[in-house]
Amino acid sequence: MMSKAWVYAAPLALQCMGATAGENPIVRYDAPSLGLFQECGMLQSGRFSAAGAFHDEWVDHFGAFFLERASVGERLEMEVGLGGVFQYQKPEVISAGWGGSQYRNFFVGPSRATLTWRGGEPENPGFTATAGMFAFKYNPDAANLGEYLFRANPYPNYLQTGGYAIIGTADAYLQGAKAEFRLGSTNVTLLALTETGFPPLYDLSLAALATYKTLDGSLEIGGGVNAKRIVPVRPSRTDPRQANNAYFKKAGTWYTGNPNYYRSRLEFAASRHRSADSAYWKAALDSVLYWTTTDTVPGPTGGPAVAYAHPDYQYYSAAGIILMARASLDPKPWFSSAALGPQDLKLYGELALLGVKDYPVFYPRMADRIPMMFGFNLPAFRLLDRVAVQGELYRSPFLNSTERVATVGLPQPFQPRGGDAAYSSDNYYDAAKLDDWSWSVLLEKNILPGITVSAQAARDHLRLVSLNTWFGPALEADENLSTSKDWYWMCRIGIAI
Repeated sequence: MMSKAWVYAAPLALQCMGATAGENPIVRYDAPSLGLFQECGMLQSGRFSAAGAFHDEWVDHFGAFFLERASVGERLEMEVGLGGVFQYQKPEVISAGWGGSQYRNFFVGPSRATLTWRGGEPENPGFTATAGMFAFKYNPDAANLGEYLFRANPYPNYLQTGGYAIIGTADAYLQGAKAEFRLGSTNVTLLALTETGFPPLYDLSLAALATYKTLDGSLEIGGGVNAKRIVPVRPSRTDPRQANNAYFKKAGTWYTGNPNYYRSRLEFAASRHRSADSAYWKAALDSVLYWTTTDTVPGPTGGPAVAYAHPDYQYYSAAGIILMARASLDPKPWFSSAALGPQDLKLYGELALLGVKDYPVFYPRMADRIPMMFGFNLPAFRLLDRVAVQGELYRSPFLNSTERVATVGLPQPFQPRGGDAAYSSDNYYDAAKLDDWSWSVLLEKNILPGITVSAQAARDHLRLVSLNTWFGPALEADENLSTSKDWYWMCRIGIAI
């Protein structure tokens, strides 16, 4: 019933809007688009945050969608789509009662809901304005890794790939408005977005991108900026003004007001019987607890207690600016070869800065916040449509995790307990050095009109739907492929008519 209501309501709304342009607006209804996909494969190894390491974990996803499109005249268009994906939560827990997870989940909702106006020549508009919810992809070469401007976060830093499906999901689903301009060889896109994917929710973000083509279209360069959460709807959640989210300087040294930062390192040093390290971290912990929790101190010469002057607090913020730059080189226009396909021999790369502002303790170095993706499409000689090989280097000193945002609402990186051997071995938190490299290989072929088969092997930033996650899209807070040695293979068939 809901889907039928949407189908009927969309043209009705268009007709009402079109009436303002003339007494007899021409309303056109396109044939609905229908599609489905099936993907399945094996995660060779990895980790579930609540259940520990796993091996040979089978994954099976089935999805279906429809899209209805209607337009008024040559300039106004509305699209409304509905889709859903069947899958199982991970880890799979065998139980017929509460806590079991071997039951099918169906994630259903609008796949697209947009209103678009086109300016300029109807056949080749130089300007379009769109409002609603839409998939957005600015890097056509990024088959899996990359697309950092809208699939990454500044504070805390994290990267995303995949979602409810794994292959062919390198775009971001955004909610808000966008305007696109074409100025000769340059395309410019402006966006105003509301943050409804991960908390803190509802904040306004503003973004801008530009793309320029030169050398007869063989070289494409682009850049962008995303001012994430520049307008907070609930400042108390975007910029928590509390002691455990503070940083301050004492005797020339920067400290965080979060005692767990020091407590975890003390626990690790004590568990390894490192007396010098234990003494250092205990002194730091005791000092921070005193500075942040003391309310009064004895008055002078035994007089009444007086209020304690806390340090000059400054605070970490979830708001931040992401910068992105990319380039793509296609040498095929320089020579003629009927044996090569349109995607063959492309060389491309993308990098981003996840937050231009340095913060003491957690985010002191820009270099730790720069992911770099590089890729090359191998020649497939028209046997396949695309063979995309990608690599990525991201030397963050912390795990790629949304856990702190989800559990305590702080714009800080995840800090494991010092006694947790899964994260700390020879040194505290040395597991964060095991995930610096990522890679992906995608093979794709359109075998019949509307039918595409794909296969992908990767060590990326996959997060599966989790039994223990109750925020955002219900995906794992930590990426499931926790080291550069963990990987998966996946196959997919997609049908669209």
